[in-house]
Amino acid sequence: MGSRKVRCALLCLALLLGGASVASADSLTLNFDVPLAGFVPPGSAPWATLALNLNPGGTIDAKLVMSPGLTAQVLGFNIPGSVAGYSVAGLPSGWVTAASASAVFSAPLGTFDAFINSNGSTTQSLLDVTISRTGGFASVQDIVSTSAYGLTSQVPFVLDMVDCCKVYEAGANAPAPVPEPASVQLLLLGLCALALVARKV
Repeated sequence: MGSRKVRCALLCLALLLGGASVASADSLTLNFDVPLAGFVPPGSAPWATLALNLNPGGTIDAKLVMSPGLTAQVLGFNIPGSVAGYSVAGLPSGWVTAASASAVFSAPLGTFDAFINSNGSTTQSLLDVTISRTGGFASVQDIVSTSAYGLTSQVPFVLDMVDCCKVYEAGANAPAPVPEPASVQLLLLGLCALALVARKV
């Protein structure tokens, strides 16, 4: 009977830990609503949104959607840890990437070690790309950082954008990750089952 209680307790613990790990949702949407004085985009904020989703293989899907009338020119961010093997798949023709702990992209809203750049090619109203690095990412939070390699920035992401005739710049602050409802339910189930076993013991 004692071993049955132990097995039940272990099962409850597994449910609890499983719920806790799944509960950290790995998707995040950021709004570009932090303007740079003198380069404030027209219209009202947000001027763009960036949706991040972690894939099972450790890559991050990033979808940048611009407000009507604006197109993206440069997206800058930080990659804390290692930039080894940094690459971006799905870039429009002519667009380039770069990441280095020493060769940084400097912008008025901060200093960033990774960027996606139109490089003189056509600017885009939509970017739908996949970001990867050697060893992969464990969370979208791996690129939602305001510092890397001792660099500092006021915002996790910076975006240079254009309309017909002018360049603007805005940053995006990341909201706190919100647990998925199903994960929260699983976590609560694990806690209830653990409490029930403790009561019977």
